[in-house]
Amino acid sequence: MGKGNSLIVLSHEKLLPIATYLVKASRQIGIDEVVLVQLPEILRPIVNVPEILVSAITKANAVISVVQRWPEETDAIWGGLTDICKKNKCKHVVLYDPDPSYFKNGGILADYKEVDRKSKMVRQVLNSSKRVEVSSDTGTSVSFQVSATRLCSPIYSPDALSSPSARDILIQAPEGEVQGTPLEDTFNGKVAMDGAITGTGIPDTPITWTFEKGRVTSVDGPRVFLSALLEYVRRMNRNVGDLLGHSIAEFAVGTNDWAFFDENISNSEKVSGSVHFGIGHARGKEMFHMDGMLTKPSVTVTDKNDREIHLIEKGSIRV
Repeated sequence: MGKGNSLIVLSHEKLLPIATYLVKASRQIGIDEVVLVQLPEILRPIVNVPEILVSAITKANAVISVVQRWPEETDAIWGGLTDICKKNKCKHVVLYDPDPSYFKNGGILADYKEVDRKSKMVRQVLNSSKRVEVSSDTGTSVSFQVSATRLCSPIYSPDALSSPSARDILIQAPEGEVQGTPLEDTFNGKVAMDGAITGTGIPDTPITWTFEKGRVTSVDGPRVFLSALLEYVRRMNRNVGDLLGHSIAEFAVGTNDWAFFDENISNSEKVSGSVHFGIGHARGKEMFHMDGMLTKPSVTVTDKNDREIHLIEKGSIRV
């Protein structure tokens, strides 16, 4: 494969129809060399990137990973494969649990320039914040400070491949969110997740997490759902004993007007005006990463001049 215009489409076996569609589309837009690599179900979970794939990436311009979410593979896909792509200056796009509808009227078929514009606007507001307050009709009431933000745009920045962070060459499809890192000691209150939660879908009633100084002190919701969630995060890290004591890891705002809510967290978290929180730190170290959706939140930002900005009202971005 030539480095200048070459693509690897990496697919789990059950998603080959979508991967094949991407291969055809790639040829139609003039990509000279395309290779489709299938990861057979019999080999899963794949916890290390195969050396033969590493060798191919050194000669590729981009990798598209079409994958079904499997908790044991999280580090291999997010960490190992992205690090390898970064080392070889190879762009990486991940489609997690994609549905064909995403290509027709979903978040992938979007005005990427508009998503990028809205993402930058939201990031600017959060970067100027002194305090963020999030509420919802389902019971969310939490406030905190944000220490850092990251733009997750569907458009690669000109310096993405030269950035020291491997995350800067990673894009999801659909894409469109602004991620923030809450300061743990400032994070207090309740978060009621009423939409998709990583690996477990949508709960019948909201899952309510209570935080004190960034740590989970209680969690309430359907018992069967919480048991399934605990089992899922334990598959990411067998050292996890329960859902208590872990710390807030992420606050993010969706910015894609074309995405829609479903049971796929990687799709739902891109919906414009949505919010999701990530949990996963314990004792300063991330043991796992689990996201959960708020579908109609309200977000008020107090900026450094003590001006209140109503960033989101009941699921609609207002700035």
